[in-house]
Amino acid sequence: MHRSAVVALFAAAGLVSAAAAQPRIIQLPSGSAPRLSAGGGFLASNSFSSSGGLIRLQISPTIGFTQIPGSNQLIGISGNGQVLAGMLLNDGSNGFPADADIAGRWTGGVWSQVTPIPAATLAFNTVSTGYDLSADGRYIVGLAYSGTNLGFIFDAVTGESTPLEHPSGFGRTRANSVSGNGQVAGGNASIDGASDTMYATVWERNSVTGVWSAQFLDAVNNASVDAVPDISTDGSTAVGCVFGETAGTGGRIWRKAAGVLTGSSIPAPLTAPSGLPDPSWQLSSVEPTAVNGDGSVVVGTLTYRGEFFFDRFSTSFIWTQATGTRTLADHIVALGGPTVNDNDISGAQSISDDGLPIAGGSFFGGQWVVQLAGGGPVAPLIISQPDPTATLNLCDSIGLSVSVIGSGPFTYQWRRNGQPITDGPTPWGAEVFGATSPRLFFARRALQDAGPYDVVITSQGGAITSPPSVVTVDTAIPTP
Repeated sequence: MHRSAVVALFAAAGLVSAAAAQPRIIQLPSGSAPRLSAGGGFLASNSFSSSGGLIRLQISPTIGFTQIPGSNQLIGISGNGQVLAGMLLNDGSNGFPADADIAGRWTGGVWSQVTPIPAATLAFNTVSTGYDLSADGRYIVGLAYSGTNLGFIFDAVTGESTPLEHPSGFGRTRANSVSGNGQVAGGNASIDGASDTMYATVWERNSVTGVWSAQFLDAVNNASVDAVPDISTDGSTAVGCVFGETAGTGGRIWRKAAGVLTGSSIPAPLTAPSGLPDPSWQLSSVEPTAVNGDGSVVVGTLTYRGEFFFDRFSTSFIWTQATGTRTLADHIVALGGPTVNDNDISGAQSISDDGLPIAGGSFFGGQWVVQLAGGGPVAPLIISQPDPTATLNLCDSIGLSVSVIGSGPFTYQWRRNGQPITDGPTPWGAEVFGATSPRLFFARRALQDAGPYDVVITSQGGAITSPPSVVTVDTAIPTP
């Protein structure tokens, strides 16, 4: 299909206008999968620095970031980016054991603790483990323990947590997604009171009585539905994965009709991904992870497998009714964007309401944001940099490191006293490695290594130089 026809097709799907700029990609350091705000202007993640905490990035219309201490595990971000939820750093001063899991809500620079559900015990050290935050910033859903695993929803206005009960009234539950206004929650529940088999479940609050009702989501061919990783902001659509069906039909979309969510399969791609290592490898699963505001766009992971155990290929996909299922990498190219390695944008995890920004991440590929609406290259921005001072001694290994976001790929050049450093032995007998990487490592040290160090980072968006880190050398041998 000609590119102009493809753009017109995507415009009909509400993904991009025919006059839109080419899609752009913002690369982030490695870390846990990020969460986009429903409005698409902010992204939150676990911090990329060794000091920990969370980080909130502004990605539109300008680029910036805020470090948020007090939590090392992100739960979610509100639609306007002003409220975050995360697991609190619990030191035991709040009346609970120091190893108890406690969810918290951050706004205005202050963390507040999620109130446990009534009668929650400390078995399994779980007071409140959060999994999602509503787009309005008011509600947090998650898992607590009160004799059994029990899903809950916390209301920041009332300060109360409400249990999300099993459809039969007895059994284990967990809530891990919530609609924008907090009136619909998704998760799973045991198929019966005693079983370990968990089925995808949705809870909805009656607007008149305030009572929550639960519904098991339908499965196909008696396969098990594991959970509901996401619910659309308007509460009309849920997504999940059915295990046990034939290859390529595992992804499911449940849409509300006459008050009941009814499922249909996400189709397999019509063509194999352009990055598939071997055309003989077969599609193993379609696993949706996120859905946009009205349920019209779904993203997730495609997995292909070959004959042998290590024959595995995974990449992100995007689905709409108009375009069907295709890899995100092929989708970007079809919109006139750059050719992208599938590994660089694997692990799609989050999508904005309008379906244009998409974010994800993997252990090997780092985190990323794709902005389908396009824009010019993003200049590199340093979000974690070397300490202003550092000390080398004869025994300890030490390095200087930097983390950056922007439109990659990035090139790095470390400097000492303003002069470029090269890998290998120095004239004075020391040895360094990583001179053109994010981390400079001193393998052997000498007095002459002292001085100011910085790094110049360059990309298609421009260049930036880190503030200097003044290194001193201590030649004394530390006492054991």
